Amino acid sequence: MNTNTDIISKPWIVFVVAPLAIFIFPHVFLVTGGYEAWIMPDPREDGYVENASALFFLLAGIYAFYLAKSNIGGQTIFFRAAMVFFGLTAVWVCLEEISYGQHFIGYSTPDWFLAHNKNREFNFHNLDKDAPSYALKTAGYVLVSTVGIVAPLIARSMKIGYAISGVSILGLPIPGFFRYFIPTCWMIPPSLLHLFANLPKNIIKLLPGGQELVESSHYFSESGEYEEYMLGVWVFLYVVSIHAAIRKHSAISKERKL
Repeated sequence: MNTNTDIISKPWIVFVVAPLAIFIFPHVFLVTGGYEAWIMPDPREDGYVENASALFFLLAGIYAFYLAKSNIGGQTIFFRAAMVFFGLTAVWVCLEEISYGQHFIGYSTPDWFLAHNKNREFNFHNLDKDAPSYALKTAGYVLVSTVGIVAPLIARSMKIGYAISGVSILGLPIPGFFRYFIPTCWMIPPSLLHLFANLPKNIIKLLPGGQELVESSHYFSESGEYEEYMLGVWVFLYVVSIHAAIRKHSAISKERKL
């Protein structure tokens, strides 16, 4: 039996080519022009990178809600609750990225946020000189490193199988729904793209005229936005990997019953 999930027939495209293309896309405008006008304008919150980050988180949230509601694989109440929480968190991050619609509607910032928000906007992650933002970014690094790299490598080295499909690890029982949250090694490439999102700026600076290029485009000072951009991509692909694990487990379970 071909155990590839029917939602991902070519995982190398989904988890390698697609996120790499998404990462490279805005950098092209450093060469062709239009970077400041479209990709990272001033203010940067109105640009492609910021809005695309919000969009990926929104799509991840919607996808998570779909899995919570779906009957694929006969999921338990615990799995559904976890996906609802995941979806709410992703949507909240999306709303934070667009300052709860302020970027599009243009409503006035409440007085308290004018006094305490670094960007003088209606959001919480820019309060207290961006302290919440730094905390969230650190949490993102930890999540991506452990779930996207360490966990799949451990699962592979222990020959646990696809997304911990076995009954136990070292004799310890594993809750059935938990196995879906440990991705395969296909999540490693998008994880690395998030963790090393700032690498291109250092490479570009080494090229002839590179220093002037990054400074004139504000790429150097705003490159941290790419970390959030690729984190949004990672979160969406993580939900895709959960869906793939469910479909694969369901297919194999049906085969074993035959």
